[in-house]
Amino acid sequence: MELIKALRTLDLAQVAAAVKANPAEAQHPRAICEAANLAFLPAVQLLCKKGADLNASWHNYRPLHALIQTDPHAEMGKPGQARLACMDWLLEHGADPEQLGAWPLARVIIVAAFVGSTEYVERLRKAARVDGFVAAALGDIELVKQALQERPDFAREHDAGGLTALQCAVGSRLPEAKPFEVAELLLDAGADPNARTRSWGESVNAGYFAARTNCAKVFELLLDRGAEPTDALSHAVWGKHFDLAEMALAHGAELDSAQANAKPLLNDLIDAGLDAINPVQ
Repeated sequence: MELIKALRTLDLAQVAAAVKANPAEAQHPRAICEAANLAFLPAVQLLCKKGADLNASWHNYRPLHALIQTDPHAEMGKPGQARLACMDWLLEHGADPEQLGAWPLARVIIVAAFVGSTEYVERLRKAARVDGFVAAALGDIELVKQALQERPDFAREHDAGGLTALQCAVGSRLPEAKPFEVAELLLDAGADPNARTRSWGESVNAGYFAARTNCAKVFELLLDRGAEPTDALSHAVWGKHFDLAEMALAHGAELDSAQANAKPLLNDLIDAGLDAINPVQ
C-alpha cells in the first residue's frame, strides 16, 4: 500500500497525497493501525476524517493495541508524550478499550500491563472495565479476592480472549503489580499453571509469560506448583534466561524432549538463526 509507505515517512503532506490518490486506502484497517503504531496523531485524525474505523483490526491488532504494543515481547518503559496524546485522542473519539486484540487476544488495559506502562494504565482505568482478570494484571489483590468469592471457579476461568487470571498476573510488567502474591492466591484457589491460551504460532501457558518477564521468584513458584518443567525450559531458553532454564532443569525438565513451535527446541532455535541453547548444560 502506498499509504503505508507515506505514513512511515511521518510527513503529513505525503500521507494526504496518498489518500487523495487512493481514497479507499484510508479506510483499510492496516492504515489506521499503522498510524496508531507510529503515534502519528495528525495522520490518525486525517484517516478518521476519511472514514477510518478506530476499532478496526489488522492481523489481530486494533489501533489502541498497535499504539501500546510496539514490540510483542518487550517492556516498553515510559511512553512519550506523542503516544499518550494519541491514546487520549483515540479514547475520546470512539476507540473501545474493551475490544480484543494482540496475541494472545486481550483487552487493551491488560496489554498495557504486559508492556509495563503505568501511564497507559492510568488513562485506561477511566475508560475500561476493571474486573478480576484486569485486577490480576494490575496487582489489585483485594479485587482478585472479591472475584474468587463471587465465583469459586474464577481461578480456572478464561477471559473473553482466552487469558487466565494467572497468566494476566505473571505476565504483568507493571512496577506496582504483585505477580507472586496474586499467582500464589490464584494457585491456592485451583488455578492451573499449564492451562493454555491460543497465541500467534502456538498456545501458551503461565510459564511462557513468567519467562518473558524474567521473574525467577514467580517462575519457580509455577514450577513448584505443577508447571510442566520441560515446557517451562523451552520458554526460558527462547527468552535467553538461562538462570530460569537451570531452574527448570532442577525441577526435572528434559532438554532432549523440549519443543518449540512443534519442533525440537534446538531445531527451532537453529531455524530462527539462534544458538542460544549453548549455555545450557
